Amino acid sequence: MKHYITTLTKTYLLIILMVCSIVLSAQTTKTWTGAENSSWSNENNWSPKGEPGKDDHVVIPSGTPPAEISYSNQTSASEAKTVTNNGTMYMNGGVLCTSQFTNNGDVAVKDYNPKDANVIKGEASSDQGANVTNNGVITTGTFGGGLVIQGNTVENSGTIEADGVKINASGFINQQGGVVSSTGYKDNVTITCTNSVINHGTITTSENNQSGVSISANLVNNDGTISTGNGESDQKSGNIQIAAKHVTNEEKGAIRTGNCIEPENQGKVNIKGKVYNYGKISSGKSPGSDYAGRSDQYFNHVDLVGDSIFLFGDSTRIEADTLRIWFNYLEIAFVTQYACIWGDMVVEFYGSEGAVANLSSPDIGAGIISIGYGGIAFFCDNILEPPLGLNYICDLPPTVAPSDTAITGASVSEGFGVLQTGTSGLVQVAFQNQSTLPKAFQYSITDQNGWVQDASGTTAQVESFLFDSLTINYTIPNNPSDSVPDTVFILLSHGGESILAEAIWVLYSYQEALSGGWEADGKRRDLIETFPVPFAEDLTIRALEDVFITILDPMGRVILREQLRKSNIFTWTPAENYTGGLYLIVAENERTGTEVDRVMYQPK
Repeated sequence: MKHYITTLTKTYLLIILMVCSIVLSAQTTKTWTGAENSSWSNENNWSPKGEPGKDDHVVIPSGTPPAEISYSNQTSASEAKTVTNNGTMYMNGGVLCTSQFTNNGDVAVKDYNPKDANVIKGEASSDQGANVTNNGVITTGTFGGGLVIQGNTVENSGTIEADGVKINASGFINQQGGVVSSTGYKDNVTITCTNSVINHGTITTSENNQSGVSISANLVNNDGTISTGNGESDQKSGNIQIAAKHVTNEEKGAIRTGNCIEPENQGKVNIKGKVYNYGKISSGKSPGSDYAGRSDQYFNHVDLVGDSIFLFGDSTRIEADTLRIWFNYLEIAFVTQYACIWGDMVVEFYGSEGAVANLSSPDIGAGIISIGYGGIAFFCDNILEPPLGLNYICDLPPTVAPSDTAITGASVSEGFGVLQTGTSGLVQVAFQNQSTLPKAFQYSITDQNGWVQDASGTTAQVESFLFDSLTINYTIPNNPSDSVPDTVFILLSHGGESILAEAIWVLYSYQEALSGGWEADGKRRDLIETFPVPFAEDLTIRALEDVFITILDPMGRVILREQLRKSNIFTWTPAENYTGGLYLIVAENERTGTEVDRVMYQPK
């Protein structure tokens, strides 16, 4: 009996060894040699000999000739259990099926029509995507071509760059230093994940094309940069769209579209979900429509659409020409700095029925600003105001709707005129009814030096959100003092009850020698750079040309004159008795004329 059991045990062991031998022989390691050519499917290019199969582990060593997966492989996709590339691979319209792809070397994605023919995905017999780890470079180089990754988990700490990048996965992590970029003219970076997208690096598009970035996931967390490149000539800058249940832009995070020369071609930012913003969100900038004769820059659109939107901390910054926020619940808190929410023209908040705008944090500071005609509007039934009231956080009294009885207002364009001595003329200063109801406005105008002769304009009923203007007649003496501009105060009221808006319009004179115009190519040259804006202690002014600098306080008074040579840096520290507010930095150059920078001083 004992002998029988021993014999049976040996038989079982022999069978097990035979099975293991078969399995081990099926799961071999195939090492690329490139002995004959670059074809992945050539059996003579592998050691041991034979094209890899779905159960093989593939290694492409450093220093070997490139291994190419081409379109000819699509009918029977190139397969392997795992692929580790330490050398060079080409993808020319090919498909690689594997459960794990690790790139430590270079992968060149070649041009093929359609552009998304180059595919890395999971095993052909499984719906499971590939686990992809990129530590190297995946790029089109001079080849062009797009890339599709159908992954389970995808992690990038290197570079993924193609004429269109599509990542469909369970989760995607872009590590610090990692770059994902589209170089195609209209080919986007599209990342779609069932779970999460976490970005510590850069997700972007190249310059001078219209590519955009689209991200969709359950959770999106960004403390890196998500951006699109600048457009060129009449080309558009691409849009950024993020849709997730939870979107968090951390303190160091930046979400921004590129700049563009044409005013209607800037990119737009659209974020949907439960949004937490501690960082910077901004749309592209461009000059005005007659950009050859203007130096001012304008943003375009930023739309935040969320069930709940939280804007927290002094690091939060949202910039746009037109900024619109839709919400069921909005909270702005822990903001002590000026202008964390900035609209060059319009800032509008739209609460759904029963929505709440919670601005009641005792820490909230002067956080919302609109320097254009559109002003600030809250369309919300329930606004929990800061202890000092809404005016405390806004540069102008905001419109409140739908009741429209709490606060009304009108904004006046901030004007700055650089006018030649010994001349007369007319200027129109525009204002707008910010109210949701028609209003009749009265105005009064005073000036310091008497250069304004009279003013006329219609102050009859102004419809909701429409414009009106005052026409101001001025005469500038032949020899006014260089250090004394004329400051004009414009006050608007409604029903004679209160001042709703106050504007300062500064007439700054110059001699004939300073009447120089634009450059020969019709573009304005920047004369200075000012930073940081807003500033709390010191303002740095860098001269880009030889300039005379004049600083005007919020009352239009000259407080400093300084001459700077090109590349010089000047640091201005306001005296203790200087109040916070809008200061004007005037830079004059005999060849290119005058530039005016507006800077906001917000003392601690």
